[in-house]
Amino acid sequence: MTDEERQLIIDGEHLRILSVCYFIYAGINAFFSFFGLFYMFMGLFVSSVASRIPPQPNQAPPPALFALFFGVFGFGCS
Repeated sequence: MTDEERQLIIDGEHLRILSVCYFIYAGINAFFSFFGLFYMFMGLFVSSVASRIPPQPNQAPPPALFALFFGVFGFGCS
């Protein structure tokens, strides 16, 4: 086996390892992007549930800013 053939085999292995690493990185990136979507949907859920709860006579309604915070934070993270 010549040095050139040996180097071609090594280069092929390096490219295979690099492609596997790109797939792992893509999976990790996709996993962490779901955190932003989770917060965004949580904000939408909290705001829709809070608007359906009947207010108590001596109690103030829940602040809309709370749900809006989660929605904006999630949108900014995703």
